[in-house]
Amino acid sequence: MYGLAVLDVCMEIKARMEPIALKHNFSSFYELASACYAERIDLSAHGFYITPDTEFDWKAGKGRPFSYFTYGASFSEVEIDTLTGDFSASSVFFAIKDASFCKS
Repeated sequence: MYGLAVLDVCMEIKARMEPIALKHNFSSFYELASACYAERIDLSAHGFYITPDTEFDWKAGKGRPFSYFTYGASFSEVEIDTLTGDFSASSVFFAIKDASFCKS
């Protein structure tokens, strides 16, 4: 459901890298990332996405604030090499107690 937040990040970073890529003929992503680093291009970003068709009146306590309700917690420790794009998940924890989907 929140894959569009990832797409938002990818498009933002691509837009920053594109001017450098158009100036040169790189043979690898590593070369492009290294050139961006040398040009001081920020290769990190934050993605954001709001699910559609949600509304909630906080004063009245009524509405549909989410597309689904989940009671749980998750934690991920991820290492990302911003020069090469390599990544690894060092540890992942996910616990869920209950989940239910809103009916439209």
